[in-house]
Amino acid sequence: MEKINWNESFAIGVDAVDEQHKYFVSLLNELRQQVNQRDDNPAELQRIIGEFKDYTVYHFNTEEQLMRDCEYPYLMEHQQEHSGFRQHVLALHARAERGEFPLLKVIATYMTNWLLEHIQVSDARIAEYVNRSE
Repeated sequence: MEKINWNESFAIGVDAVDEQHKYFVSLLNELRQQVNQRDDNPAELQRIIGEFKDYTVYHFNTEEQLMRDCEYPYLMEHQQEHSGFRQHVLALHARAERGEFPLLKVIATYMTNWLLEHIQVSDARIAEYVNRSE
């Protein structure tokens, strides 16, 4: 799996959110690197997936508060997207805690595709409302 290089097409124009998205990309790259190495390092995979779980909760809470603050009209729909992804990450984390890493490449691909599409489509819509309210 190739490394994802941050580029401006991922930026939504809200500095705090963009910085958090950059960190997500770095976590995705760590996960993708583990897939590439195939060195069967369960402790490192558990660490990455645990960090992903924790950061997902932190980031989604940050985003959702921004949406509430600017009275974002699509908050409920956005929260549903977050909830679905959060459930996938929590399930993956639970399996990682048990030492189960099934179809890691498929999981890494899903997480990459979901996050990048979510950033470029759903999160990009937030910026207009956040910037308008400042």
